[in-house]
Amino acid sequence: MANRTDRVSPEALLLAHALEKLRAREGVTNSRLVNSRSAEAALLLNLAAVQRHATAREIELAQAAVEVLKECVREDLNGSDSIVADAVLGLGAFSDTYVSRDIEPRVVEALNSNLPEKPPKLLEKRRETLLSKWRSLHEALDVTPPPLPSDRALRGNIERRVLGELARQLRRREESSVGAKSVVIPYPAENTSRKIPMSRSGKVIVVGAAVMDAIFHTKDIPPRGTSREAYAFELAPGGKALWQAVGAARLGLEVSLVAAVPNDRFGDEIIDHLEDQGVNTDLIKRVNDAHTPFTGVIEFELGDSVAFNWPNRREVRLDNSDIDSLSQHFAGCDAVLLTFENSTRNLGAYLSACR
Repeated sequence: MANRTDRVSPEALLLAHALEKLRAREGVTNSRLVNSRSAEAALLLNLAAVQRHATAREIELAQAAVEVLKECVREDLNGSDSIVADAVLGLGAFSDTYVSRDIEPRVVEALNSNLPEKPPKLLEKRRETLLSKWRSLHEALDVTPPPLPSDRALRGNIERRVLGELARQLRRREESSVGAKSVVIPYPAENTSRKIPMSRSGKVIVVGAAVMDAIFHTKDIPPRGTSREAYAFELAPGGKALWQAVGAARLGLEVSLVAAVPNDRFGDEIIDHLEDQGVNTDLIKRVNDAHTPFTGVIEFELGDSVAFNWPNRREVRLDNSDIDSLSQHFAGCDAVLLTFENSTRNLGAYLSACR
């Protein structure tokens, strides 16, 4: 998979991350943006395109943000991507059209989070409705539907790609417009020579573990000897070092991750995720005949969680010989981030390599 850092600005990466956070629960609504004090909401409200829109129409910033998002979804995304973005964020950008094309009111309400479900279940309901009505929603907008994706593909690759493209289009409205509505610059195809450069302010190496997280969303932990049904489940790459590397890349730094990753299907997902997020994977050690480490996370309704780890250090680890082979890379970087997932002996070897 091609590394995409040469065509995505740090601002767009941060905005894409904000949209991923804001899709949860009821999605992006006027009331949520008014009441939220989160950094993700602030990123959206502080967009110059949103502030111009609010000034031109004499409305509050939260309402302007929702309207700009709807406009961008309708005008700047391709047909199927616009349908996914609208549903995932709960915008209701196409509600009137759906109603006029005889889409059931219950379906339209579900896509716009206007249902009595508890907030944690609203995103799940929107996803479920989108997939169950995939063809009819596309036909209502005169869009040829692509093959129906799996729930896992929707949650993992499709939503991340669509929200990333929406963030890039929002940034283009920032950079290319003067008035309340911008002219969007056509985005170059991957096989063209024209690339949008992303400035880099430093070279960073992150050292630690990359694992897979199995996340169960539940109300409480069942008593020993019993079971309880979770209301949602996610399987995604994780680990302290992985998220530090992704976070640094989103800030626009040139980031490489040093870790051991098994050469199995989960290891492939970890590598693909890192490359999608702009992290260089050339320094990662691939381990044959090994199983990917996992972290099991139980997340409760209010956001607190408990976790248990299976690091599988017997099969998946970095040795001093691995550190020695990477010493020239440490000498040429601006900063090294070390997590305490590394052994004390390895930490000392890394510090020696940095001198």
